[in-house]
Amino acid sequence: MNTDPAILGLDPLFFTPLKLHVRTVKQLQPVEGHKNLYLLNGHRPVRFAELCGVIVAIEQNYSMITYTIDDATDTIQCCQWKHSNMKDMPLSIGATVCICGRVSDFRNTRQITIRTLQEIDINREIMHDVLALHLLDTVYNKEFQPPENVIENLGEIKAELARQANEESWFCEPADSTLEDTKDEIYFAKEMLSFLKSVVPHQAFSKTMPHSSKRLRDMACEIVRSHVCRRMYTFALV
Repeated sequence: MNTDPAILGLDPLFFTPLKLHVRTVKQLQPVEGHKNLYLLNGHRPVRFAELCGVIVAIEQNYSMITYTIDDATDTIQCCQWKHSNMKDMPLSIGATVCICGRVSDFRNTRQITIRTLQEIDINREIMHDVLALHLLDTVYNKEFQPPENVIENLGEIKAELARQANEESWFCEPADSTLEDTKDEIYFAKEMLSFLKSVVPHQAFSKTMPHSSKRLRDMACEIVRSHVCRRMYTFALV
């Protein structure tokens, strides 16, 4: 299995949550040198998974809700970060759910970081189980073969990616940007503190206060977009 990052993204299933059972997720083998990247059957790269099962335990703190999901093959912890648009109460124990998320390891324990969480009925769970078994035997067991012309010209492709990433006109780093107007986390933290100092004396503090500031929202989006672009090309050029 070729785990060159420049090739992995060509696999049409690389960005797709694979329908799997918990036991299969726990059996995935980590790819050395690549964080949160795993191999199914020794050749199918996996980053995202879709699981269906019953909630058998719930833990939560200030920032996260952790559901333990049982699908009759095994159990796994699924972590959901809290945000302002979430419901005040988590789903209840005994609920049947469908979870899509990123596969990862935390303290040597396999887990899922939830992207979407949906309560479903038993029919949907049965359908997932059937599809997971079918896809495992018919699709996931086949190794992805990149086009021959890509393999032959891989060096040139990676050089072109490196050239584009370093161009001053690249959209992630506009050519007219300067050190003074570059917005980073430290600058954002100072702006956040300044905003809170101006607002808190006049009203009760709430963690959702910064959401009302368009300037802070735009700045946060700019910082996230910049980091995503840099990490995407760093991953592709490793």
